[in-house]
Amino acid sequence: MPELAEKQRVRRQKARQAAQNRRTADLDHSLTLDAVKWITTRLRVPYGPHQGELFRLSDWQREFVAAMVNPTYKEVALCCARKNGKTGLTAALVLAGLCGPLNTPHWRAVVGSVTLQHAAELRLAIVETAQASDLELQVFKSPQPGHILGERDARADFVSANNASGHAVAADLAILDEAGLLEERKRELWNNMHAALSGRDGKFVCLSVLGYGPMFRELIESNATDTYVQLHQADEDADIEDESQWHEANPGLRDGIKSLAYMRHEAHRAVASPNNINDFRAYHLNLPANPARQPICTPDDWKACLVEELPERSRAPVVIGLDLGGATSMTAACIYDPSTFRTETHAVFPGDDLYERGRTDSVGDTYLHMQRRGELTTQPSRKAVDIQDFLANLKDRMATRRVACLVVDRYRYAELQDAAARVGITVPIVPRGMGFKDGSEDVKNFLNYLHAGKIKHQESLLVSHAIAGSHIVQDPMLNIKVDKLRSTSKIDALMAMILAVSQAARIEQAKPKRKRRRHFVL
Repeated sequence: MPELAEKQRVRRQKARQAAQNRRTADLDHSLTLDAVKWITTRLRVPYGPHQGELFRLSDWQREFVAAMVNPTYKEVALCCARKNGKTGLTAALVLAGLCGPLNTPHWRAVVGSVTLQHAAELRLAIVETAQASDLELQVFKSPQPGHILGERDARADFVSANNASGHAVAADLAILDEAGLLEERKRELWNNMHAALSGRDGKFVCLSVLGYGPMFRELIESNATDTYVQLHQADEDADIEDESQWHEANPGLRDGIKSLAYMRHEAHRAVASPNNINDFRAYHLNLPANPARQPICTPDDWKACLVEELPERSRAPVVIGLDLGGATSMTAACIYDPSTFRTETHAVFPGDDLYERGRTDSVGDTYLHMQRRGELTTQPSRKAVDIQDFLANLKDRMATRRVACLVVDRYRYAELQDAAARVGITVPIVPRGMGFKDGSEDVKNFLNYLHAGKIKHQESLLVSHAIAGSHIVQDPMLNIKVDKLRSTSKIDALMAMILAVSQAARIEQAKPKRKRRRHFVL
């Protein structure tokens, strides 16, 4: 008998749950239809190529609206590349609550963004959409970033990460724009917006690129049943010129929200200037790159080192930095003259198919451009760079010049010694570690020389590409080193330059100081 009673209890519980699910589904379907119908028949586009036209919602947008109005979900996230209509969709959802089908007496929304300016732009997008659609709203710009009043005492407040506000407002809906760009130190805003929903059992909605924010990443990776995530993203190793990958991250391309011609232009611009590749991957392919990373130097810092003509070769000894690549990797050399600051870099790849290598590394035909400029050569029919052949070519190039020393990564020090002996190179070879112990000193020496104007280099796609693919890493003791931004980044030319310049700085620091004569006045 107890077993029978337990079975009956379980059946009744399942029946109640099924009935509740049906009621939720019916409510969800009804609300979705009402919201979609109102948005597509009542709202008009305020600006752009479709200005004045009624809003159109694609299937992916309708799915997001359905999730947003579904009472089952407490957190809803839309993650896609920029310029895919996220701002317009945000405006439509807020207006649906202020004066549309989601409006209820005393309905409240909190709309947040990363800065006051972004929050004000969101408010302006909502106001302009309302004006284009002949909707009556009361708009208050002060205190910044303002608030909007709608029907039946509905209200939308705007907040930003600048003041980490939002906790004092009880809300039915909290929308956070560009949540992926919120750093850990902005977690207070994230938590405050969640707290604003507690009194009304509200819903938390995020619309953003993936970015680098830890809170948004936690939400994206959540497996909670009451969390809905719609993620549009290219493959991690995507070629930036692959149009099929553009569509993966930009659902608006199919609908004309985002222009295919614009994407082609941006991709070509990124290939032509590698400093733009990381931004393209972060903002247009929605990949987990950090546009706000700390680079070793800014484009302007490096530009200040560029000269049209290199200084004349002097008779003073030069320092040569070498970054020896492993199998299939790049090997680079930097020749630095500390007396004139003349700096030259060159690199070599094993194999001769630079176009296929560029596609593998997701940089298009960048390597071919380097080759045409004379900055990059190849060792055909090789799976790895032959160090002995590389050193023999370097020795021929330096036949009439004095060399103080070679500086090389300690990892391949013994191999370099053997190869140098075989080709008859007898200059000292200095090993350096690439971790925090040696790297911190090397990076600081390099930056001191760079900012002091002690590096003179001709414009180099090879070096600018290496700078764009690198970033500064810091340990808990505040030591620094340079690391790749991505696994496919080629930063060998930069590392060779850092080794050469830093060794020159150490040689300069080790020179004995000439004693000054002391004069006494009687």
